[in-house]
Amino acid sequence: MAAIAVLLVLDGLIRLLGARRARRLLERLVPLRRHRAPQPDADGPETARVALALDRAGARAVRQSGRCLRRSLALWAWLRWQGTDAEVQLGVRREGGSLTGHAWVSSAGRLIAEPEATLSDHVGFGELRPL
Repeated sequence: MAAIAVLLVLDGLIRLLGARRARRLLERLVPLRRHRAPQPDADGPETARVALALDRAGARAVRQSGRCLRRSLALWAWLRWQGTDAEVQLGVRREGGSLTGHAWVSSAGRLIAEPEATLSDHVGFGELRPL
């Protein structure tokens, strides 16, 4: 239920502010935490559980178009809260006769909760940076 609420809030923020301003706001609200104790691995089971919850919530609560952006921003914010520095990446691929956009999360050059084929299927054009 919490994942649905997070995605709905992100959906509203993106519609109201745009993706880059919503990311800037999230960055201010969820600072990168610095822990003394070791943190969960960004590729570990806890991250996979959060990503799955966001996927399931997104399927119920958010329209198909842009779902990956909302999921990526939510996962990025959660990783920051856990102390993992991550980036939201953007890219496109040709699907049928048109281009389809996609967003995903990476940390230290590794994909987080995303199929490895994402990098070969999409042409990345960089990180979603705040305005």
